[in-house]
Amino acid sequence: MNRLLLAVILLLLYISTCAQDDVRITRLSSKYDLVATQSNCKNDWRGGKCDATVQLFRKKARMPFQSISLRAGDEPPIFGDFNFDGQEDLAICDGTNGGYVTPSYRVYLYSPLTSRFAYSPSFTELSQGPAMGFFDIDKRNKTLATSTKIGSGYFIARKYDIYRGKPRLIYERIHDESSAQADWAVITTRRLIGGKWRTWRKRGKTLEQISAQ
Repeated sequence: MNRLLLAVILLLLYISTCAQDDVRITRLSSKYDLVATQSNCKNDWRGGKCDATVQLFRKKARMPFQSISLRAGDEPPIFGDFNFDGQEDLAICDGTNGGYVTPSYRVYLYSPLTSRFAYSPSFTELSQGPAMGFFDIDKRNKTLATSTKIGSGYFIARKYDIYRGKPRLIYERIHDESSAQADWAVITTRRLIGGKWRTWRKRGKTLEQISAQ
């Protein structure tokens, strides 16, 4: 293969790669499109990560209104109303920092005052370890939920409402099978009622016993 032909092939491969990186993604949101450009990608046992620049467009707009740069993971971005203010917010995967090597996310809340997405440390904390994966959104009750597993047979489910613009823990259920050779579980439930925590504790079935029913 002569040098000229090799150079043309390499150029075409480069153009093809760039074109793939710059594809406009239109189906994740009803209000926004995005283009993600990636470089310096590396893979290890925790998955792949790249230096990424995410350009955000309003529907049908030709120019982006905002760009976000971060070290990003493999999972696609998530749009949704995370703080129940009627605005679509954005979460971008930043790797597998969740519990048990699950995807983790950086959360950006949309501000009508600035017409931009702003990074939120408090919402981001909900989708980092030890919580596993992105939090669940209950639109009807306006709550967020996380799941955590610590060691063998120790599970925590938490729920949050939004108080003064930030997630506030209002419910916690601990399912502990770590004692008594997992013949039974200690279930501890805590609820925030009227600004005060109330706690209940009981003995119950293990998850294996429940699934065998």
